[in-house]
Amino acid sequence: MIDPGGNEVDHAASPPMSISAGDSKEFVQSATVSNPKIWSVDSPDLYAVVTTVSVDGDVVDTYTTPFGIRTFAFDANTGFSLNGEKMKINGVCNHHDLGALGAATNYRATEKRLEMLKEMGGNAIRTSHNPPAPELLDIADRLGLLVMDEAFDCWYYGKKT
Repeated sequence: MIDPGGNEVDHAASPPMSISAGDSKEFVQSATVSNPKIWSVDSPDLYAVVTTVSVDGDVVDTYTTPFGIRTFAFDANTGFSLNGEKMKINGVCNHHDLGALGAATNYRATEKRLEMLKEMGGNAIRTSHNPPAPELLDIADRLGLLVMDEAFDCWYYGKKT
């Protein structure tokens, strides 16, 4: 596990295991972060888990999973809190398209849109009616934006054509 400064803070390894083509296996590992840097909208510190797959000692695949360490709560009397601090959610409802640029994900256009939201004092985004592109979620984590990832917009009845 890598801390926000790029330093390894913990390491876990699984015993070797054979996995046939098309099969899957579950690996359970744990790691400890002492005195973690807490992710917030003002200080979006991200850690990373780097997963490697080796065959006969040679690394054949590597995948990095970034994550922030944080707590949040919604309370009927006190509202929303992030890391124990009451917070007002200020944001926008954002459709997946990029206007004249179209609906395909454009990393820099998405990043610029979210940077402008932060510059305006926003701290949150609600995706609209569909799961967002993974790039949007990664950028939001890195910039310090809360996300309500809306999976769908039909509860009991689908849309009629």
